[in-house]
Amino acid sequence: MLWDSARRSRLAVLPQGARKDRSPAPGPAGGEAKWGVYAVAFSPDGKTLAAAGHDGTTILWDVAERTRRLTLSRHTGSLRALAFSPDGRTLATAGLDRRVILWDTARGTRRATFTGDSSALAVAFSPDGHRLASAAVDGRAVLWHTDAERTAAQLCATLGRGLTEPERNGFAAQSRRHRSCA
Repeated sequence: MLWDSARRSRLAVLPQGARKDRSPAPGPAGGEAKWGVYAVAFSPDGKTLAAAGHDGTTILWDVAERTRRLTLSRHTGSLRALAFSPDGRTLATAGLDRRVILWDTARGTRRATFTGDSSALAVAFSPDGHRLASAAVDGRAVLWHTDAERTAAQLCATLGRGLTEPERNGFAAQSRRHRSCA
């Protein structure tokens, strides 16, 4: 729901949807069954609202028009957290599938995917947007670099070789470095 806090009134109900492979929780008596929305965030300019839910998708809403701008769906598990970068051009989503995905908010394309050892419950960008912190159910906080070029360079240095196609797609999707780290 979208609320006007000054007037203490509801402005709109923005439906999230339902996942086809599982049964959602029952809705109110006589109402439609719905999946829960577990995380919401406004873009820094306040024009976009991101809503992430149990169905594994994130919807970007145009707040003024109350219409869907984009639907982001690469997660395989329930989502628990999301955050916009300080400039609003990137959205981080995190959930129970142990992945944090960075999205281009203008095109709805994946910028990067980070896979952790545990499910993420919270995410936050650094003030400059170059780092992302994720908090996991195993009690750890993990710090990620959001720059694909820097990530690719760190991976190459650690591995001592270039990245394979699956490695590049999985960890540094937007990096121009392909097989060679030179």
